[in-house]
Amino acid sequence: MNRPDRTDRRRRGKSDPLDAQNAARAVLSGRARAQANPADGPVQIARMYKRANGSAVKARMKAIKQLKAVLVSAGPNLQEELAGLNNAELFPFLRTARRGQQERQDDEEAGLQATRPALCLLAR
Repeated sequence: MNRPDRTDRRRRGKSDPLDAQNAARAVLSGRARAQANPADGPVQIARMYKRANGSAVKARMKAIKQLKAVLVSAGPNLQEELAGLNNAELFPFLRTARRGQQERQDDEEAGLQATRPALCLLAR
């Protein structure tokens, strides 16, 4: 790691633009010898794993929040049906639920017919 010139820093003060200029001058003059980290090896594998894992966790949490929001706006019949289930039981149940399980004709239940497929998709 290259350290900034302390005397120059004391003379000119501390600021990000000055630090950037000094770093660029050090690179152009050859005083700076630091090299970028290589993009291969076990460290890079760990970085990629961490990124992928973080992204998967964020996507899962977003899907859970959306599913809960759909459940809040679902009809009372569906809410009663799913009321006793916790997350560990709810998601497998919704994944295996049939999308076209009940075909009803009245307008109140049309919302239920639209809600079930949305829940199935979010649970996957």
